[in-house]
Amino acid sequence: MTGPEQVLLERCGAVAILTLNRPERLNAFAAPTNRRLLALLDEIACDDAIRALVLTGAGRGFCAGADLKALAGADGPRDGDWGSPRGMIDLPLRLRALPQPSVCAVNGVAAGAGFGLALATDLRVASTAARFVAAQIQTAQVPDAGLTYILPRLLGTERALRVALLAEPIGADEALALGIVGEVVAPELLLERSVAVAQRLAALPRLATTLTRHAIYRALDRGLETALAFEYEALVTANRDPDVAEAVRAFTEKRPPRFR
Repeated sequence: MTGPEQVLLERCGAVAILTLNRPERLNAFAAPTNRRLLALLDEIACDDAIRALVLTGAGRGFCAGADLKALAGADGPRDGDWGSPRGMIDLPLRLRALPQPSVCAVNGVAAGAGFGLALATDLRVASTAARFVAAQIQTAQVPDAGLTYILPRLLGTERALRVALLAEPIGADEALALGIVGEVVAPELLLERSVAVAQRLAALPRLATTLTRHAIYRALDRGLETALAFEYEALVTANRDPDVAEAVRAFTEKRPPRFR
């Protein structure tokens, strides 16, 4: 399969749907997959007609992480390719930096870096068949794709270490209880529900949505004073946006707002 075919892009109104498309390898990442996904994320970031993103996988898996078979058959990954240390962090950073909010439709196993990729999206909807596992320790690797950052913030230190060191798999219902995902649905409803969530996000005021996401993420790493300073800057910026005036007009006229 050629590089461009390894990630598919569809549009459903203002929602872009990106599908990892190597089902025969449980959508494990090879270098062409990574380069294609990064290029599509750049394309989406620059497209004002796209207001939200859904990320999912083809077949029975979401993403099994790095394709070790592909790496073993190559001379070694180029720096920036999936499988290199740089490649393991580019995608999570790019997802978090998107101006559009993102939803991950986790249709099956999310292992290793695939687990990190799912956690880098803003919201997650899981199929009952979903399973999460930080499998890197089994190949003498270190958790990557943001897992060392996100897992302790979601799970606490003890549980994060158990997941990372013992490679304990987490099923869909447990993931819901732990806050790893926000919803669990039947497999046949997964994409429909994920797109519906993305459509709700797409209908929100664009600038306020972006600023809210970035303020929450930045607050995870900052003290209260610094976080409140950024929150103030974000509020000042948002209040200058025409969507605020539209929201006030819509409220007074008792109608739904029509955001840009």
